Order: sequence, then structure tokens, then C-alpha cells
Amino acid sequence: MIGATHTTDLEARRAVVRSRVVLWVLGGLAGVLAGLAVMHPSLMLLAGAVVAGVGMVAAIVMRPELGPALFWLVFSLQSTLFFGFMVTGLYYPLYVLMVLNVVVALVRRKVELHARLLPYVAFLTLVLAGLLPLTSSLTFDGYQRLFIYVIGFLVYFQFSTRRLPALLLRVQVVSMLVIATWVVVSSVQGGFGPRGSITVNQNDVSLLLGFGILALVAQLMGRRTGVLRALPVWGAVGFGIYAMLLLASRGMSIAVGVAVLAMFGRILLDARRSLPVLGAAIVAGLILGSLPGSDSLLTRFQGADVATANDRVPMWNAVVGAVTTSDVREILLGHGFESSKILIADIRATTSTHNGFLQMLYEFGILGLSAFIALHAVLLARFWRDRSPATLYGAGVATFLLMTNMSMTAADQFLYWVAVGYLLAISVALDRAHRAGSPEPVGGPAEDAASILIVPD
Repeated sequence: MIGATHTTDLEARRAVVRSRVVLWVLGGLAGVLAGLAVMHPSLMLLAGAVVAGVGMVAAIVMRPELGPALFWLVFSLQSTLFFGFMVTGLYYPLYVLMVLNVVVALVRRKVELHARLLPYVAFLTLVLAGLLPLTSSLTFDGYQRLFIYVIGFLVYFQFSTRRLPALLLRVQVVSMLVIATWVVVSSVQGGFGPRGSITVNQNDVSLLLGFGILALVAQLMGRRTGVLRALPVWGAVGFGIYAMLLLASRGMSIAVGVAVLAMFGRILLDARRSLPVLGAAIVAGLILGSLPGSDSLLTRFQGADVATANDRVPMWNAVVGAVTTSDVREILLGHGFESSKILIADIRATTSTHNGFLQMLYEFGILGLSAFIALHAVLLARFWRDRSPATLYGAGVATFLLMTNMSMTAADQFLYWVAVGYLLAISVALDRAHRAGSPEPVGGPAEDAASILIVPD
């Protein structure tokens, strides 16, 4: 017994000595680093950047869903709050990591090559076919647009269809709140001037706000929540909508409105869900209508340019006229990649058709447009099967994406296809969970996303 006690005391003393040695070593290293920081601050900054970069690479490799989330956060803030700030090649390492994760996911069979990907494959095939009529090489913008169409595939493979995290959905909400705060502050500082008193394209900013708003609305519609728990979520939704009212983007406001109505129509017959949502929406509408600058959107709808959709109608007529006078091959396969820019440039000092559907029709023909619509249609068909928060979110965002193309070429933007890839991942994960007899995948939007602002039951 005495020997055992002596051994224990000896081990304890050794442990104390080891801990002291570790503390002395760490203290010495801290001193060395502090000295280097004073003598060579640039070297320390470089070392810190290297350590941070290595840590980020390791995190994205270990958790691939971090890639799309990080991309969404940085890109959305760069294109709004930090508009004009560009670092060449900023996203290239992230693209490489996402490609690496695709290979790993396929080798380890962590994702499913679902039939729902076929319309996407068909669309990309027809886009590549649109390169055949070209008589000159593509510009950097052209290559970037091609990559934009592909990035949805990269995003899809970043999510395991066995367990779908809600990190990207969380980031959509967080970025919406940050951007909405920026819009409101800018508007207040500008005396509630026209369109939020910002110089960034207000339609693009409203597009980013829409994703976060729909994510929160899906949570409110997808579950019965107490008043105290729902109140902060309604406040966040109202804040985002107020920012959209200040920006006064007619096209994006209609897109969000149609998406919300589609989601509400899905729960309309469930009075326990629909009546509280309807009542809260009426109260929120009355409050928002009394805030300064909230009439900006209504004022724009009363403008003289409404009949011409802000002078978009002449461009749309030109595209439709060019399609109707085309030959059979051009009607089916289109006039070629980026050919619409040449057509529009002859009409106005712009290269955008301001309508994604007409751009697809002119460049990729009826077949290309059909594949593009089918990609969204198969998502809507899957999400319309039940009324969980995940499916309401998917149905709302799919509807929103389609509607955004009515007034702008939204499909030419990076985050559009990031959202498409995410919706594809959600739909396949829901299928797998359904086959396993579970209502939703573990860690899916219905579980994790609620903890953004709602404490789950």
C-alpha cells in the first residue's frame, strides 16, 4: 500500500514537472514570436496567413460543405458591402478544393448520381453545343460564364446525401441580415434617397436578400412555433423585406412575393399553420408600411416606365422577332453562346436581354430552354410532395430562381447556380431519407436551420 502511494505521488510530481516544462516551452515560444513580431511584423503576418490558410484547407477537406458556405458569404459581401474590392484569383484555391472534394466524394460514394441531375447534364451539353457556331475565341467573361453554369455541379458534390448539413442555409440568413443592415444604414445616411442610396445594382442586392428571407419564411411555415420563439424570426424577415422596400426592385419583389405565395399555398389547407402565418404577415405589413422609405417600391410601380418594364420590352421584342425568323436548327439549338449580346448591342447600350428565358431561347434554342426549365421543374416536383421546412424552402427558392429570370439574366450569376446545386443536394438527401423511412435526413434544414433564430423543440 505504501509502495502504491509512493508511486502515485511520484507520478503526480512528474506530471507537475511536465506541465511546468510545457508552460516554459510555450512561454519561450511566445517570447520568440513576440520578438519576431516586433522585429519582423511582415514575417509574422505571412506566417499567420500561412497557418490560417492551411487550417482553412484542412477544414474544407474534412467538411466539404464549408466550401459553398464560405464562397456564398465572401462573394455576397464582396459584391455588396465591399463592391469594387477585387483580389485576382481570390476564389481559385477554393475551386481547386471543391474539385478535389468531388473526386473524394465519388471514390468514397458519399453522394448519389441521381436521375434528377439529368436535366442539368442535358442543359450543359446544349450549352457546349452552343460553342460550335462561334467564329472567334471566347473572352474571359465568356469562360467565366461557362464556369458559372458548371459550379452547381461542384456544389452538389460538396454535400453528402447521407446527412445534409444546413450550414449554407444559415449563411444565406446571416448574409441577408448583414446586407439588409448595410442597406438600411446607407438609406438612413442618404436621407432615404432613391433606391436605398446605394450605387450597387439594386436588383443584384435584392436577389441576395431574397434567399435569406425565404429561408426564414420556410421555417415559420414549416412548423408550429410559439409566439416568443417566432417573434425574432418575424423580426428578421421584416428587416429583410424592409431593405427590399428601400431598394425598390420591382422584379425581385415580385419574385419573392410569388415564391412566398407558392409556399403559403402549400400549407393553405392546414389552418393551424396558415392562419398564424397570415395574421402575422398582416401585422408585419402594417408595421412595415409605416416605416420611412417603405413607399419607395410603390412609387416605382406607379412610374411611367412600368408599361415598358423599364424599357425592357423593345429588347424582348427584338429577341422574339429574331427567333421567329430563324431557321429550324437555330430554333432548336439556338444561335450560339453569347450571341444575344450582339443582338442587344444593336438596340441599346447594353448586352443583357434582361430576361434569362429569352437569352436561353436565343442562344441555346428551344431544347436548351426546355432543359433549363426542366432542371427547376424536377426540383419543384420533389419539393411539392410534403410540407416540411426543408421542402418548403426548396419549393420557395426554386420558384424564386425561376421568377428572377423574368426581369434579369439571373442565371449568369455565381450564387444562382450555387443555390441550384444546394437544392439538388437537398432533394436527393430527402429521397434517401424517404427510402430509409425517415421524414427528413439527420442534420437537415428542418433540424439545424431552426437554431439560427428558433430554438428547436
